[in-house]
Amino acid sequence: MLAVILESDQSLADKMQQTIVFELTGVRCKSSYFTTVHECANEAMARRIENPITMKLVINATDQVLARYGNQLAALGDGQARTAMSRALNHEGDKGRTQVKRALVKQTGIKYGAIDKAMATIRSTPATLAYQLKARGEETNIAWFGGKQRGKGVSAAPWNKRRIFRHAFIVPKFGRAFIRTSKKRLPIRWLYGPNLGRELVKDYSAAAWHSGVANIIARVGHEIGRMLPR
Repeated sequence: MLAVILESDQSLADKMQQTIVFELTGVRCKSSYFTTVHECANEAMARRIENPITMKLVINATDQVLARYGNQLAALGDGQARTAMSRALNHEGDKGRTQVKRALVKQTGIKYGAIDKAMATIRSTPATLAYQLKARGEETNIAWFGGKQRGKGVSAAPWNKRRIFRHAFIVPKFGRAFIRTSKKRLPIRWLYGPNLGRELVKDYSAAAWHSGVANIIARVGHEIGRMLPR
């Protein structure tokens, strides 16, 4: 769940935050080693429901907004101030959403369409003063990123970087890549790729979200200007 949040504790918004929140359900086995593929798959299905994980990145914009627009917000009054801030959040939140999705494509190698389907938007209202971009992500496997079996292992491009995962092998029936943990046939383990839950709050994605702070602050001023009497 990706969220931009402007909160109000009092008559004016003296507590404003831009927040990135991502909620994911892990699909990883309790142990990275397992005896059979079916064991891991069955456990993974159960954990999708039982063990949700939440990750957050919070950027506080309170001081900047109040330092610049405190008097104007007070002149508007609570109702109009909330409307101005809500409009600013929606305008810049929509733009930020697009930038984050593009950043995730570059960062993870996951296709834009798949990222788009994993996200849902809850737009701000004057009552909530919250813009949220929600998404759910599961563990991926390197085989899903152009994985091909080669003589020395599996060639794949998770995180948009192609490399050879030595000694790995693809099980066509399951469409996933595995690697043995010893010289014996078993046990084996799954080779994980990027997960939107982990990737969302770091690197290009986080940078894209951080870059929107100044735009939100400026947009609040634009919306105030439209509402104040001239």
